[in-house]
Amino acid sequence: MQQQTVWKRPSRVVEPNILFERDLRNLLNKLSEQFFTKISTKIVKLLQSITEVGTVELAVVIIWEKAVNEHTFVTLYSDLCSLIIKTLPQWSLDFKKLLMQKCQKGLATPNDSTDPEVCYKQQKLIKGNMKFISALFKNKILDENIVFFCLIGMTRNLTEEKIDNFCYLMNLVGNHLTSKPNVQRLMNEVNKGIKDEYSQRTKILFKNLTDNVKI
Repeated sequence: MQQQTVWKRPSRVVEPNILFERDLRNLLNKLSEQFFTKISTKIVKLLQSITEVGTVELAVVIIWEKAVNEHTFVTLYSDLCSLIIKTLPQWSLDFKKLLMQKCQKGLATPNDSTDPEVCYKQQKLIKGNMKFISALFKNKILDENIVFFCLIGMTRNLTEEKIDNFCYLMNLVGNHLTSKPNVQRLMNEVNKGIKDEYSQRTKILFKNLTDNVKI
């Protein structure tokens, strides 16, 4: 009697980066203050398997996206980045460089949509990015020159939206910046750029900033 051949579904080959992304996202979803040590240790162990800089970039993008979309937890994600840099010296320079570039690019994204909902979501991401930049700076992952570079970009071709963003970031980092002359210079530039026709809200934002940041 002829033996019947049993059909088997061909095994699906999954790209390593797809598996890495899935595993990293799953771990980040479990990250919390309560379980930080346990989950961050697993994340570091996962990142130890990295063999190329492209995967480092993927990790940076995933962590950045989580931080800016869940910006009430930026300190947690900043602490995670600090741990990664300290425990993975072979990738620390690449990780810091790629993280810096991602944060800077997140500020440069133009918000030119006419859809109010799209504008709101975009502005929320920018605000989240600025909170993450502040947390990374206070954690000594981003240095002062990078923060000043971000602030300087907001003073060029001033608009009300740029003044809003400048005030937001400066309120977060201003009292932690050591170069007070540079802080004063940027504040003066923004002050000179505020036009009479700008909204009262914009003028109050800047007035509050001058009260909050000690120079």
